[in-house]
Amino acid sequence: LMSSTEILHRGLDEMEKSCFEAAAADFREVLRREPENLVARNNLAVALKKQGQLDAALAEYQKAIAVSPHKAELHNNLASTYMAKGNFDLALKSFYQAIHLNPDYASPRYNLAHVLYLKGNYDGAIEQYQEALRLQPRSSIIHRDLGDALFAAGQYQQSIIEYRAAERLQDNSVQLLV
Repeated sequence: LMSSTEILHRGLDEMEKSCFEAAAADFREVLRREPENLVARNNLAVALKKQGQLDAALAEYQKAIAVSPHKAELHNNLASTYMAKGNFDLALKSFYQAIHLNPDYASPRYNLAHVLYLKGNYDGAIEQYQEALRLQPRSSIIHRDLGDALFAAGQYQQSIIEYRAAERLQDNSVQLLV
């Protein structure tokens, strides 16, 4: 009989191989034994999201947040799932919560900027992209997206500077998980 830890690690290995269904089954087994295991709960939600089961993923993130409401990563993941569903207002709320819990966490700032950009709030997007860059200055992706927001806001000279920075950094960029 495998231990919960062994099953969890097998699930994580399956995630790396993109075997999301098998991984989800392992995470469910761990949760059957340990209902408050946050690693299993978060990874089950990720596996469900990867399979396009967004409502099920949202339910798992909400259960995880009920157990551990102060984890910024959970709020960021919940928000990105809302974003995938096209529910920008709930996504915004959860990104703001993630930033409130951990102001130095770049991913929700980047994601928040993206939602603000999509909603046409270019000044808000620029501000959040700049904060994300402060935290991850070598990210070509953030420089590029900041350039897009600056361009959309009519700040053409500044956008060119960001596009050039993105081009310069492209080969060794830190990739953000969205």
